[in-house]
Amino acid sequence: MQQVLVTGGNGLLGYETLRQLSATGHYVVYAYQRSLPEEPLPGVHYLSGELGSANWQQNLPDKMDVIIHLAQSNHFRNFPEQALDIFGVNSKATIDLLDYAVKAGTKKFIYTSTGGVYTGGQSPFHEKDALCFENQAGFYAAT
Repeated sequence: MQQVLVTGGNGLLGYETLRQLSATGHYVVYAYQRSLPEEPLPGVHYLSGELGSANWQQNLPDKMDVIIHLAQSNHFRNFPEQALDIFGVNSKATIDLLDYAVKAGTKKFIYTSTGGVYTGGQSPFHEKDALCFENQAGFYAAT
């Protein structure tokens, strides 16, 4: 069975991803998140820690087939007061995960970003839409 690591399991997308992956019974599912859930999902192996902190990835399994990186800083709205946490989770943790992926033989790395990098509009955003890196995008989107 393939091993899958999901970051950000406490969030809306993370929780739903964990729920669907674990329900198939086809994967060994790991969740790395800031805090452990009150009601753990069956079949999910939970790992807790602070993304972006020093050596946070040391407790990850030696081998990982797929990484789904959905985590974001809980403090994304608190700039500049929480700039170090925002950068640590959004940028440093992503680099750490990519480094880990190489060492763990990961075949697929799925990374999500905020819709805040796209220009405004009423219709759904698509990957080929124009990006907006003006100041109003904010520090979170910039990281």
